[in-house]
Amino acid sequence: QNITDTLYRKFQASVLPYIGTNGKMGMNVINDYSFNLFGGYSLGVRKAELSGMFNLNRGDVEFVDLAGFVNLYGGKVIGVQMAGFTNLVRRDVDGYQFAGFVNLDWENFEGVQLAGFVNTVRGTTKGVQIAGFVNTAVDTAKGFQMSGFCNVANKSMTGTQIAGFCNVTIDTLYGTQIGFVNY
Repeated sequence: QNITDTLYRKFQASVLPYIGTNGKMGMNVINDYSFNLFGGYSLGVRKAELSGMFNLNRGDVEFVDLAGFVNLYGGKVIGVQMAGFTNLVRRDVDGYQFAGFVNLDWENFEGVQLAGFVNTVRGTTKGVQIAGFVNTAVDTAKGFQMSGFCNVANKSMTGTQIAGFCNVTIDTLYGTQIGFVNY
C-alpha cells in the first residue's frame, strides 16, 4: 500500500488479479507482455496482453490487447483491442477496436471500431465506426459510420453515414447520409 513507484517487467502471468507473478504489486507494474488465465490487473502494458476473461489496466496500453470478455483501461490505447463483450477506455484510442457488444471511449478515437451492438466515442471521432445497432460520436466526426439502426454525430460530421433507419448530425454535415430518415 505504501509503494508508489512504477515498476517495469518484461513478462507477467496471472490466474486472477493479485494471484500471479506480480502478486499484490500488480497495480504498480507496467508489463511488456501479460498473460492472464482468467484476468489480470496492472498499471499498463507496452507490447501485448492476453486474457481468458478480462484485462484491467490503470494506465496506458499499447499494441495488442485480447480478452475473452472485457478490456477496461484507465489510460490511452494504441494498437489493436479485442473483447468478446466490451472495450471500455477512459482516454484516447488510436487504432482498432473490436467488440462483440460495445466499444465505449471517454475521449478521442482515431481508427476503426467494429461492434455487434454499439460504438460510442465521447470525444472526436476520426475513422470508421461499424455497429449492428448504433454509432455515436458525441463531439465532431470525420470518416464513415454504418449501422443497422442509427448513426449520430452530435456536432459536425465530415464523411458518410449509412443506417438501416436514421442518420443524425446535429450541427453541420459535409458529406452523405443514406437511410430511411436523414437529419
